[in-house]
Amino acid sequence: TGFDHRQPWWYYGKVIFTALFPLAFLFPVGVWLAFKRLHLRQWRLPLVWALWTLLFFSLSQSKQGKYVLPAAPAIAILALAAPECFSRAIDPRTVHTWLRRIAMFVLLVWAALVIVVLPIAGPRLLNMPAYRKLRAALGAHPAPLVTYLWPRSMELYELGAPLPYVRSARALYLGIHDGRIKPGDYVLVNREYLPGGRADGTDQRLSPAPALPYFARVLSVKAEGELILYRVSPGADKLPIPATPEPPPHHWWERFDTD
Repeated sequence: TGFDHRQPWWYYGKVIFTALFPLAFLFPVGVWLAFKRLHLRQWRLPLVWALWTLLFFSLSQSKQGKYVLPAAPAIAILALAAPECFSRAIDPRTVHTWLRRIAMFVLLVWAALVIVVLPIAGPRLLNMPAYRKLRAALGAHPAPLVTYLWPRSMELYELGAPLPYVRSARALYLGIHDGRIKPGDYVLVNREYLPGGRADGTDQRLSPAPALPYFARVLSVKAEGELILYRVSPGADKLPIPATPEPPPHHWWERFDTD
């Protein structure tokens, strides 16, 4: 599907702040300086490069941090040029000394996070306890698992790749009707694709939603949103196939897409 990663319009502001810290603090100053020097090519190029990339991908509903990686060199150039506006009022050697101290402080903080904090908080931040519960439920009564829409990164990592998936509500119920998805099989659905979720009004919406007596809800865990595990019950093949457009055929290169 085309919009598996819906994010708000300000999403890339958060990306820049977290991924390019501490340059993120200097980037706005660099943009201001570049606008003051638009007549100079060496300022126009990084300004257009950075702002056009950010604007272009911000207009899309589907957003991921890696989409704006091509803008990172331009953002760094503008940010690193920002100290120029301070060096006129302050001795350049003082500016360089403070920049070195700030850089060393940031490196020490990140090293502490990696060495001390991540081993303790990492599993919880990555929702590993939730995935352990999910694996335990699947292991208690083993059966094939299919995910609704493309599985997310941690689902693939924790549950094992490759994971079979269906691309629409039509594909799910058609698979149940023709026997590819059998009674006793599991279906993993993100809450945002159910009625009332963020996918309402889009072709990603799973309708009709899995419910008794055709599906048994096994458990729900908080991991990359709320993941709900269902088990197909006998008689589910009596449900009508939704009259939604059939998804376009797979291309050979899609099997390598981990997005």
